[in-house]
Amino acid sequence: MVNPIYCISGLGADERIFSKLSLPGRTLTPLKWIQPQKDERIEEYAVRMISQIPRVPFCQPILMGVSFGGMMAIEMANFSFLKSVKFMPVVYLKNLLKCAESEKPR
Repeated sequence: MVNPIYCISGLGADERIFSKLSLPGRTLTPLKWIQPQKDERIEEYAVRMISQIPRVPFCQPILMGVSFGGMMAIEMANFSFLKSVKFMPVVYLKNLLKCAESEKPR
């Protein structure tokens, strides 16, 4: 079984930042930011974010984050069953976004 990859965008972006990213044989699943609770610590928030990732036997998901999403991926990895955490260079993703913008219908 191929380990699924879950993507976390930065705070100033959404899942579209990953729309042009393709990894052969892999499915990228963006995670949605959830509303923080009053006085919630980042560790508590990370545990709630993990709840978006289904637990499947013998499957170790991979998290991929950009900017603050990368920081959140690290926090989530501290409290979960994840296999690894990957970071995407912001410069690379800016180029992907430029490609996505140029393909939008006018």
